[in-house]
Amino acid sequence: MSPVMEQVIYRLKNDLSFAESFLNSPEQAIKNYDLNSEEYEALIARDVQALQELGVSNEDIWAAESGAHSQTCY
Repeated sequence: MSPVMEQVIYRLKNDLSFAESFLNSPEQAIKNYDLNSEEYEALIARDVQALQELGVSNEDIWAAESGAHSQTCY
């Protein structure tokens, strides 16, 4: 997983307004991140298998896709 992807995942887990923006319009939310095409497509499609293959943990996938923004939201 690239450092940029790590930043996106971190923000999805820890920044409620960013997570809400992503859930409402993922393309808009991540447009300013220099993600590679695989990362971008996996995030936009919310493709669990592709995200796993990119090195995103199951916990992070769940948090990012559910809009959970911190450990306390689990």
